[in-house]
Amino acid sequence: MTRLVLIPGLGADAALFEIQRASFPTLHVPPWIEPAPGETLVSYAARMAERVPGGDDVILGGVSFGGMLACEMACLVRPRVLLLVATCTTPAAIPRWNRWLARLVVALPPRLLRPPRFAWPWIAWAFGAREGRARAIVEHCVLAASPEFVQWGLSAILAWQPSGAPQMPIVHVHGARDRLIPAARVDATDVVPGAGHLLNVTHAAALDERIAGLLAAQRTADSLREADTE
Repeated sequence: MTRLVLIPGLGADAALFEIQRASFPTLHVPPWIEPAPGETLVSYAARMAERVPGGDDVILGGVSFGGMLACEMACLVRPRVLLLVATCTTPAAIPRWNRWLARLVVALPPRLLRPPRFAWPWIAWAFGAREGRARAIVEHCVLAASPEFVQWGLSAILAWQPSGAPQMPIVHVHGARDRLIPAARVDATDVVPGAGHLLNVTHAAALDERIAGLLAAQRTADSLREADTE
């Protein structure tokens, strides 16, 4: 049976995928591990890959920062398909103003990275979360995120030197209105109209349909392979 493994965005946890889990109960979301001081994104991805069983029965994916990690993990896990959601394969896709903002966040004292409640609507807007459920998930992730982990992750993104293009089929789903990583700066295979950076929540049906199609295609391929060996 094909296994679906998804990595959440920076500072988020498995709650980010609560809608996907309802559709795909066997979804596996590896927990974060503690980064070493100054650890690179590539090194961290290698350690995360140790928590994901490899093989061609795996669909490995990730959202935002999790997608960047999935790109690097794919070099070791060798999944059948790499599923990228609202992410990029190189830091060059991140606009200059967002890189400046990331440097500012890294420079702040960690205690200042707990945004006051009045700032939450702006944060939700930045992620494209306008309605109740999406905004609730954003608020959960903001509260659950470790400021130190977020600062390390932003530093790792800014210094990221990609290992190279993953050597397996890639499905890249991106929101047409993504404010953090604009769709025009990536080579997405599927652009979801009206979706922002949090498309797995705000436009879950579009993503779930794509995942269901991938799983169905893998089942068909497995059935054909079994038939050929009989």
